[in-house]
Amino acid sequence: MHSPPSVSHMHPPSLMLTLIIVVSALLVVGLIIFLLKRKQEVSGVVSNSQLSVDTSSISIEMVKHATENFLGKWGFSSVYKEVKEDENVVAVTKMDMNKYDEVNVNALKTFNSEVGVLNKVSHTNLVALIEYCQDEENLIVLYDYMAQGTLERHLFDWKN
Repeated sequence: MHSPPSVSHMHPPSLMLTLIIVVSALLVVGLIIFLLKRKQEVSGVVSNSQLSVDTSSISIEMVKHATENFLGKWGFSSVYKEVKEDENVVAVTKMDMNKYDEVNVNALKTFNSEVGVLNKVSHTNLVALIEYCQDEENLIVLYDYMAQGTLERHLFDWKN
């Protein structure tokens, strides 16, 4: 009966090759785990180049005019009512990036994520995304205007 040679009897090149294979395998497994975790953290964030929303008809002047019809605040954004040139009434959500310097990175990720989701989702009970734009100072989204008010008002302010 022969017993397998012990590690002390292995030739140095064989020991070195075994060590390289084990370390390489551990590095590959570690890299795969890192990439999977990173992908989970970034999932849902959509870059502007991936969005297919037409932004050509949004003018900054129209958005500035919309600030006269303030409806309320929602998170880091202000919401306004505006009548477009084609007579459609829209809700304009505007976030002033200069106002919220400390949340710029998260705000931009949230903005891109929400626009990406709204661009893909269509349902009769959801407000439709019409257009979006962003410049150095503002993140702006135009939605269908709901004349009957918000879902929050209907759910929690039912006495009025």
